[in-house]
Amino acid sequence: MYIKPIDSNLKADNNLNLAFDIGKDKLDVYTEVDQNSIQNSFNNKTLTIEKELTRLHEIAISKGYEGLRIIAEPTGVYHKKLFRTARKMGHKTAIVNPESVYKFKVIESNDAGKTDSKDCRVIFLLAKYNKTLIDRNLIKGYAALRNLNTHYIEQEKVYVSLRCKIFNLLKELFCDYSFSSKFLYTNSGRQLVKRFKANPYRIIKYGYAHFYKRMKKYAPRMRNSTIQRLWQDAKVSSRHQLDPEYVKVLEFQFISLWEDLATVEKRKEIIENKMIKTYESLREFDPYLPDSVKGFITKFRIAQLLAETGPLSDFASTNQLMRYAGLNIRERKSGKFKGQNKISKKGRANLRRVLGYIVLPLVKKKALLGSRYHRKKDAGMPGTKAMVPMMRKVLSIFYGWYKSGQPFDMDRIFLDESQYKKLKEN
Repeated sequence: MYIKPIDSNLKADNNLNLAFDIGKDKLDVYTEVDQNSIQNSFNNKTLTIEKELTRLHEIAISKGYEGLRIIAEPTGVYHKKLFRTARKMGHKTAIVNPESVYKFKVIESNDAGKTDSKDCRVIFLLAKYNKTLIDRNLIKGYAALRNLNTHYIEQEKVYVSLRCKIFNLLKELFCDYSFSSKFLYTNSGRQLVKRFKANPYRIIKYGYAHFYKRMKKYAPRMRNSTIQRLWQDAKVSSRHQLDPEYVKVLEFQFISLWEDLATVEKRKEIIENKMIKTYESLREFDPYLPDSVKGFITKFRIAQLLAETGPLSDFASTNQLMRYAGLNIRERKSGKFKGQNKISKKGRANLRRVLGYIVLPLVKKKALLGSRYHRKKDAGMPGTKAMVPMMRKVLSIFYGWYKSGQPFDMDRIFLDESQYKKLKEN
């Protein structure tokens, strides 16, 4: 038998809880005062919110409360107006997990149906049982970083989609093209698009000598064998003798997509520079924020990581940070049954995405995490699953690095504290 003392003290303050169900145009609020319930609906407009919160604040003060605590589900956009107004008026804010609200409905009314008034009551009960989460109000550049990183990830998705469309269209226009899609984005491939629009009929139009001379002029490091192979691919492709009007349409579509890709590339570069500048300005306020380390992490990746974590000082432990990222381990055991342990994926998806970007170059065989990653793969673990402990390791390293305030030490990564002290003593 295992006996462990528990903390029975409820962490409560003397604020009146106001539970809100938030819509685009309407707010529903529910609270309880002196065995009486108060429920109301009003427009989601700043002036109306201020008026209603002032009225409820007066009720709270008259009943002996110190102030208000505004509680709602995060909606992405629509809750921000309420929360900003509440904070400006000096009230506290908190959020509840939407999944908790969904599951708690069955307990509250033995019914999984959804109505605005019911959601308010459920949110109020969750707050009553202290099942709220901190509403993190990002300040001093962190909000700007997060917004920029969201924009960057959106552009990254557009970029990948455009590359897929470009390659599919190329295979229709240049059907015997034998190079990989990556070749197009080398200097040689870009010159092929710029000078010949990747059109096999344009390539063969003036003969091999003309094609060779043009490619050597604008891509001087291009191999002769590559030029010859492109020429042969173009000759074979042109044997299909596609209708000239159809070729013109394909060429127009291809160049349009190529120009869109160039625009997205430029936009990504601008966002990247803005994020690096914002990160450097944050380091002036917080000297504990680490700098880039060659072979481990760049300034831009640090900026992306901080964009998703927010201030690392908000987290009391690595476990909290893992839960925030959705990288905490979810066990599945019951009696004799033992299922696979998986990560919860209940945290910030973009934080896991950024960690994936950071880890990918680190798991090459000669890179920092290469031996550990490939040891797991050799033991039979799928590559995607083996990436998860690497992501957890990088997040743990980054958190410990920040908390220590010390320069990055490669020896510290794979040693616990006692082993590290012995190493330094020796």
